[in-house]
Amino acid sequence: MKTRMFQLVLALVILAEASAEMIFFDGFEGGDLSQTNHYGFEWGGTNRTSVVTMEPSCRNLSSGDATILYDGGSVCSGPYPNKDWHAYSGNNALRFFYPESKAWTEQRFNLGTPLKELWISFMLRVPTNFTYGPDGGPNKLFSLWMDGYSQHGDGSTIWLTMWDKDTVNASVAFTYSKGGYTSSTSMRQHKPFITTNDHGRWMKLIIHVKTETSPGSSDGVIQTFRKWDDSPVLETLHDGRDLPIKVPVNGPNGFQRGYILGWANASYSEDTEWLLDDFTISSTSLIRAPKSVKFIKLN
Repeated sequence: MKTRMFQLVLALVILAEASAEMIFFDGFEGGDLSQTNHYGFEWGGTNRTSVVTMEPSCRNLSSGDATILYDGGSVCSGPYPNKDWHAYSGNNALRFFYPESKAWTEQRFNLGTPLKELWISFMLRVPTNFTYGPDGGPNKLFSLWMDGYSQHGDGSTIWLTMWDKDTVNASVAFTYSKGGYTSSTSMRQHKPFITTNDHGRWMKLIIHVKTETSPGSSDGVIQTFRKWDDSPVLETLHDGRDLPIKVPVNGPNGFQRGYILGWANASYSEDTEWLLDDFTISSTSLIRAPKSVKFIKLN
């Protein structure tokens, strides 16, 4: 009975999400980063990122061989022994590789058309050997900006950032810049995020951002939600409202660029890799669900 209820709740959430107005979706099944849309979305260059698979259809590789399909060029290299690069859905996923003691791995993107409000979701697999970097400090998770990044922009930048919770586990917080060529404010709403017991688990992250409706109205929004793949519960990680998320005077008229993961001030003590799948952008909510589905807010 419990299993059937779990399946019903999950199906209702999936049906609800299907009603959202999807702007962009990439499951990386094309084997590269060429996916686009009528808004002009484009992925940036690779930075220790690559499209990977366990189901290659090239060279002499066979099913079950861990293979890099694309790392800025079509390479189809492998097999890589002892690697588990199974995608969340389909055959392919986007890999983020942090070599031991190296701090920078990220995938940038350009929305093409700026948006004052958007919802972004993606499936993210916790590294199978996850432990927070021994040096502590913030590790970037996600960012969006408008004309220029951080203090280089008249418009605001927003960030999600992981923090060392207890030397091995991670919390997550958000911050933003108020625009006007200023850097970020202090981190807000630190919440439990990942423990070493979460090795290899897939989570869905849903991010909702909205600029202020008029200059100085300070009614911007930053919200983050998370659902583990093996749980029916959708957690509210962050609920930031009445924020001064400024649109630059000379444009663009909203968020235009972003990156996933990024600089790790607490670099990992051994090679570490994240997998990402089912990257989705919508102009409407990605968490609409029937009243029977319960959401929880983390304290």
